[in-house]
Amino acid sequence: MILLSEKATIRRVVDIESSSSHLIRGFAVAGSGDAMSHGDETRRIRDLACHPDVRVRFTGHAEAEMRKDAVLRSDVLTALKRSAVVRVEPDLRGEKWNVWGNDNDGRMIEVVVVAYENNLLIRIVTVWKM
Repeated sequence: MILLSEKATIRRVVDIESSSSHLIRGFAVAGSGDAMSHGDETRRIRDLACHPDVRVRFTGHAEAEMRKDAVLRSDVLTALKRSAVVRVEPDLRGEKWNVWGNDNDGRMIEVVVVAYENNLLIRIVTVWKM
């Protein structure tokens, strides 16, 4: 597991290329925990989000944050399908992944998820516009 180091810095960029040729506009992380260092998790969340039988559950907190930033459920799913995992950390229910992606309008959003691959379930912990 690789966490963003305290010395990692976030810098504004025009666009970065994700590991599977999807364009992600917005931010890149410079330093030892960069956005491309979680390639396996990125592939797994994209595969899960694209699965036709996946279920997505939103916490109350996630829904409140989405209303505040005018982010729709479809925006979250779109972002997850073309995302990059930028942080992985332990959680009581598994691993919590911070995911960056573009919504339906091209806005950069961050989504914190717990993925239950065996159950075809993604739990959305929180969402915000970047």
